[in-house]
This record gives sequence, structure tokens and C-alpha cells, in this order.
Amino acid sequence: MTGARPYRRAMTNSTARHAPLVLLAAVLLVVGTAGGAVAAKMITGKDVKNSSLTGKDIKNGSLGASELSGSAKASLKGNAGANGAPGISGYENVLAQSVLTSTGNVTASVLAFCPRGKKAVGGGAYWVGLNPLSTIAGSGPVKAVYAADGTPVDAVQATASDASGWIGTGRNNSGSNSTLYVFVTCANVS
Repeated sequence: MTGARPYRRAMTNSTARHAPLVLLAAVLLVVGTAGGAVAAKMITGKDVKNSSLTGKDIKNGSLGASELSGSAKASLKGNAGANGAPGISGYENVLAQSVLTSTGNVTASVLAFCPRGKKAVGGGAYWVGLNPLSTIAGSGPVKAVYAADGTPVDAVQATASDASGWIGTGRNNSGSNSTLYVFVTCANVS
């Protein structure tokens, strides 16, 4: 085939008119996709004006103690001393007992004391065997008087804030010898 021309498709007006638009859309798609990633990598703390971010700008739960200043951490702690809630620790029960009391309407009193420095936060008195004829005439807090070595030696009337012991008084009305027990619950109170 001499003189034959190779086949060549002719461009129509429609294709020629849309080619630049398709090319522009492809370029914008590539730039738009990469542009956001580039912008995100470029913004740092230096680009943000001091004090311009608010709580709304910070994601909830995203900050830990290591991101807080020392003064912010300190403000999260409760107040100490008189303004803070009282604390109770070091509970212990101290039990004291009378000597064996004889029968026939005998009254006995027993004192139980907290170790020096602890406060009485409760107490009580009872007869061994729960004999229904023996009675408890009185039971309540007292203030212990301590010797120099910390040994309790006496008791005086207590106020609401200085109770450090407990007294129990009972009457043995049974037909047998009985023992009166008194206990005090002690604790460190701040």
C-alpha cells in the first residue's frame, strides 16, 4: 500500500475542550491531598499564640499529670490542717477487767485507757456470762491522766475532744462471783 496514510484518530472539538479541565482537576486532586498533610506537619506550638487555646480546643482525657505544671498539680490536692477533713487511723481496742467481784449487790468500776496520744472513739462495759441479774450502772468516756512515762494513773471528766479512756460501772446482783469488763476503742485522730 503505497501512498497509504497511517490511521490517526481525529480529535473532536468536545475532547479538545475538556482536556484542560481534566488535567486541572487531576492536579488539584494531587495538590489538595498532599496540601493538608503538609499543613498539618508545619503547624507547631510556636505557631499558636500563647493563651489562645481554651478547654474546648483540648481533647478530653488527652492530658495527663506529666503535662500539668507544678502549681496545677498542687491545686488538685486537698487542704491540710483545720480546713481539711479529719482523719482516723490506727484503731485498737483496749480491754480492762475488774477483780472477781463477790455476790450480793456489789458495785465495781473499771477504767480502760488509750495509749498516750490516741483518742477514745467508743467503748462499753459488760459482765462475763451475760448474767441477767447483774447490771451496768454507767458507761462513758473519760480523759486519762498520764504519768511522765506515759502510764495512765487516773481519769477526769472528758470533753468531746479530749476523751482518752472509758469507764464502766456495774452492779453484781447475781448469786455468783462475776467479772466486769470495760473496753475502749482508740485511734489516732487528726
